[in-house]
Amino acid sequence: MKYILLLTYMFISFSLCNAGEIIKKQKKVLFLGNSVIFYNNMPLTLQKMIDEQNLNIKIDQLTFPGWLLVNHATLVERYIKDQYVRAEGNEIPISVKKILSEKWDMVILQEIGGFTLIPEFNEISFEPSLIFLDSIIKSINSKTVLFQEYSTNNFPWQICKNKKEIETFYSFIQRDDNNNKYTPMLSDFSCCSKSFKNSSEKFYELKNEFDFMAKKLNAGLVKVGFAFEGLKKKYPNISVYASEEDPHPSPQGSYLIACLFFKYVTGKNLKNVKYAAGLDQKDALLIRQFADIIK
Repeated sequence: MKYILLLTYMFISFSLCNAGEIIKKQKKVLFLGNSVIFYNNMPLTLQKMIDEQNLNIKIDQLTFPGWLLVNHATLVERYIKDQYVRAEGNEIPISVKKILSEKWDMVILQEIGGFTLIPEFNEISFEPSLIFLDSIIKSINSKTVLFQEYSTNNFPWQICKNKKEIETFYSFIQRDDNNNKYTPMLSDFSCCSKSFKNSSEKFYELKNEFDFMAKKLNAGLVKVGFAFEGLKKKYPNISVYASEEDPHPSPQGSYLIACLFFKYVTGKNLKNVKYAAGLDQKDALLIRQFADIIK
């Protein structure tokens, strides 16, 4: 009898240990970005693909309409005129709190479209914000992954911002005229990207910036922009944009993004994925097959 009880105890202990190992091995992935990510419930589509394959991976997001990475790096959950405000003193930005809230295996950072083509914006907003967030991610032994920007669909195309606007609202470094922590240029002239004639020209510039930062930070890079350019050429009848005027991803574009991140997060191809997120099954299959050839 004692022998049977001992075996039973050992079996229960072994089972609990295995269950604990399964729980420990759950992969956790966080997206930080804006509406490009949450459009068409892209993270939910990704989660359903993962669940369909019985993979123990949790997808989470902290995304706000119109947010730049500088907002994720500096804003706290305190309001002035219904707006989040910059962290002061010992306040911790809301997105930094989110990063530190769990042991994420990877944190995916996504910038708003087009701004990174303005050199001055890169210098005082995108690059320092990205470096800061990457340092927080590395502090929990997690991996930074960059969401490569995609080109839009209206050309000729150029983006300009007033220099004072960039310094006041978009700078990672807080302006402080009292103790001169940061001396603003205070110029009223416009800071502009190049003028681009077509989508390929624009994407080439985006690719250079994201390749540069991925290499600098030793970060992962998911080639969303590259995939958008390729799908447009291979299947011109499948639109990746919400509309001619709206550069947000269409349902097909969001599905392509989910497919790319499925591959990156799981390390698996899409051969066995069937979930189509409400798309025409033929289109969904073409998108999955196309995503599978992206390296």
